[in-house]
Amino acid sequence: MIRFNISVFVSSQPRMLFDCSKRNSNDYSAVGVITKIQSEIQSTQMLFCQVIICYWGWYSTFEAWCFPTKRRSNMSQKRARVWTQEEELTLVDGLKKLCANDWKEDDGTFKHGYLMELEQHMNDCHPNSGLQALPHIFSKIRGWKKHYMTLSLVKSRSGLGFRYIDGTILVEDPKAWDDFIKVDPYAKSMTFRKWPLFVDWEEIFRKDGATEQSEGPEVGVQEIERIEARSC
Repeated sequence: MIRFNISVFVSSQPRMLFDCSKRNSNDYSAVGVITKIQSEIQSTQMLFCQVIICYWGWYSTFEAWCFPTKRRSNMSQKRARVWTQEEELTLVDGLKKLCANDWKEDDGTFKHGYLMELEQHMNDCHPNSGLQALPHIFSKIRGWKKHYMTLSLVKSRSGLGFRYIDGTILVEDPKAWDDFIKVDPYAKSMTFRKWPLFVDWEEIFRKDGATEQSEGPEVGVQEIERIEARSC
């Protein structure tokens, strides 16, 4: 007689599910077979989960060993935080001091090393804040610079302006505003906010030349790499 064995491999030794030669046995009634199949399926699912967990552990170890820079980047994203008003005002004060001490170039950029100076300034004023040059201070200044450039362009457009008394964008000509947001879509959401720091940004970021233009990265690549190496 030919015997057929159906087994589910959930361990090193397969277990018999049912044997066709014992089809008359009470142990392999319809209910018994279904119950045994369900049990084997659950065991298979548990084994599958264990394999996934082991694989993920191996992959995480491999990634950390082969791609340490990527891991540091993910950790930097997790360190993102919301600044308090006091911390923002302290950063503004630090930037103004750098401008007064000849750290600012004629094109509106700052000399290499300014991020480290600002980090020291922030730690002196807020020793428990944990603010670092990268990513915190660099990201904040980059965001401020983007806001400043947009608001400066708004000021230069006919029919638009900036109301210093309450720090809001002034739209005298709706068509001029529609035309502007076609050029700079980012500005569309800025009308619903107040920008009390714009006066300070003008002092900090304004170029000494006659025209405002995009200046490229606020921090040189060499400085970013140096600070990242320091934080490893």
